[in-house]
Amino acid sequence: MPFPASFVKLAGSDGRDTWGVRLPPSNGDQPKAGDVVVIVTRAGERKSVTLAEPKGTNRYGDSLWTLAPQAKPAQAEMAVGNLGGVLALFAKAKQHLKFPAIVLDVPEANVVVRLTVAGPKAKVPGSVTVCENDRNTTNDYGDPSREWLGRVTVDGGFQPSRATNGRAPAIAKRLGELAANPAKVASEYGRLTGACCFCSRPLKDERSTAVGYGQTCAAHFGLPWGKGDFLAEEVAAS
Repeated sequence: MPFPASFVKLAGSDGRDTWGVRLPPSNGDQPKAGDVVVIVTRAGERKSVTLAEPKGTNRYGDSLWTLAPQAKPAQAEMAVGNLGGVLALFAKAKQHLKFPAIVLDVPEANVVVRLTVAGPKAKVPGSVTVCENDRNTTNDYGDPSREWLGRVTVDGGFQPSRATNGRAPAIAKRLGELAANPAKVASEYGRLTGACCFCSRPLKDERSTAVGYGQTCAAHFGLPWGKGDFLAEEVAAS
């Protein structure tokens, strides 16, 4: 009696093992690339997989196949509100800076995010790109890189990536607060951490600490600075 189809480890060309499937001999149609087969795991779960490339047979005559990448469902878009004020800050800063950014803490998700505006060659030009502020991952070249957490469209919808790992609601909530009062919320990071919310450099005096950003960044983003205590209404109206 032949064994049922099952997962099996296959040796990769780079020396690393990858997961594939083992299919028992069949008296009917021979399997081909693109076929969808059902695998029953040891735990009794049924999983549908798509065959990619044949990798020969084992000593029992079972055919070995690599697996096609499995598409994962995209996470639902979450509304965050009108981005007009946020985009206005970026537009002002773009007159002075090549790559302006806003650093925003998300306490409920225990993450600090970095916001930038996607350029004309991006998949969604003009949207706000949301990444982790720290470089905790690597790119295709092995260089340190920021994890991409999603984007906010110009219509105010947050499209989270799978890397949010359950943090999407908290990030969307914080982005909504930013959309409602961009200058005030962006500056909160600087007031709490002592680092400018735009350039991430340490704040050097009480006036900068009071508003959450330095004098130079205030000029770049068109925000008030050096007028005593931080006034949310004044910044919001700028």
